[in-house]
Amino acid sequence: MTRKRQSDWPRAPRRCHPEGQPGFKFEEQRQAARTDRQRARRVRQYSGAERPLRRLASSLARKGRHPRSFASRRYARGRRIVLNGHLLWLARRTKRRLRLVTLMPQGWLIPAGELVDQNPRSLMEQLRSVFQRAKIGQDGGWAYFVLDVEYIEHLDAFAFHAHGIATKRVALRVRELRNRRKFKWPAGSDGIPNRPVQVKLVTRGDEARVINYLLKSYFGMRVYVLDEDGNLVRTRQRTAIPEPRQTDLIAWLSRWRIEDFVLPLNLYFGRDCLMVSRRRRR
Repeated sequence: MTRKRQSDWPRAPRRCHPEGQPGFKFEEQRQAARTDRQRARRVRQYSGAERPLRRLASSLARKGRHPRSFASRRYARGRRIVLNGHLLWLARRTKRRLRLVTLMPQGWLIPAGELVDQNPRSLMEQLRSVFQRAKIGQDGGWAYFVLDVEYIEHLDAFAFHAHGIATKRVALRVRELRNRRKFKWPAGSDGIPNRPVQVKLVTRGDEARVINYLLKSYFGMRVYVLDEDGNLVRTRQRTAIPEPRQTDLIAWLSRWRIEDFVLPLNLYFGRDCLMVSRRRRR
């Protein structure tokens, strides 16, 4: 029997929807629609005579039906409701302490001019290969990773990275990736997190907010500031991406759906919910 693609998953029980969960405010439908209209105006302004971009702008501005791609914030909002709901339902059913994991392998800092050639599926397959070589997940546990991207202005580059939630058994093995060459950036590398491998324990009761952080409907620019020595220092702040890079990113996002941005580990969708694959512990 063919398993459902994520675009076709039904919603989780209402009690697990991100809307109404404590600790954060989930974006409203009208906010997502307003952002789509703003994106349509930007694309029209910077698209020139390119017919595909003009069609994209028209679809973003259309009421009701919207593009089935991450160019549309309405599409992303709908996918977030479904995915976040099922991840929260899984967390509550399994009652496991979760870890928030962030990974940025070498080679994931992409010059802006090369964005058009990037395939998110290929990036996530790179991550899968890393997990397989490190035997992560082979002794049990589960995780779910989602691709994220932010723009770095002074480098004119897009920094791809993956956020995920993981059980303890997987998270401890992921932490060991710090010692692997794939995650040791050259000395003096700019535009990357201070720690390319980060693992943080999720506070009990904070699972819904952390899960809401994984899948984005907004991609921004990372802000850097000058320190006392005149060096650029990465901050936690993000702001809107300037043009024309914003339109470049929207055009790139228009090519992809949720299946291209995610990587489950020891999880599959069955019986209308996320389920854990059974692995024999060694």
